Amino acid sequence: MDYMESLYDKKSGVRELNLFDFKGKKVNFKGKEGLINFYAPWCGHCRKMKDLWSELAIHFKDRFIIAAVNCEDPYNYNLRWRFNITCYPTLKFVNKRGQLEDYDGEIEKDELLEFISGRL
Repeated sequence: MDYMESLYDKKSGVRELNLFDFKGKKVNFKGKEGLINFYAPWCGHCRKMKDLWSELAIHFKDRFIIAAVNCEDPYNYNLRWRFNITCYPTLKFVNKRGQLEDYDGEIEKDELLEFISGRL
């Protein structure tokens, strides 16, 4: 697999972000909350959660943003350091002000659904 290649296509519903979507340590989700998956295309755990991430994106569509950043894309290298990404996948919660916070829950369907539903 090409490291530049995204795991997510347009049909997945996942918003693919890159360096230019971030202003300092913030991202503009236009007042909505969301989760960002910082991933590497070669990572087995990232590839395994691809379907779950797409399912969440489609389910919550415009109410809660489900996004992803390919950290292996050279344009995004800086984001790994900016947000202290030390392993893949790493999830970050985005509050309504666009600030990123660590998501420390399990990366499992039921727990993610509960987390997101509690934010709506």
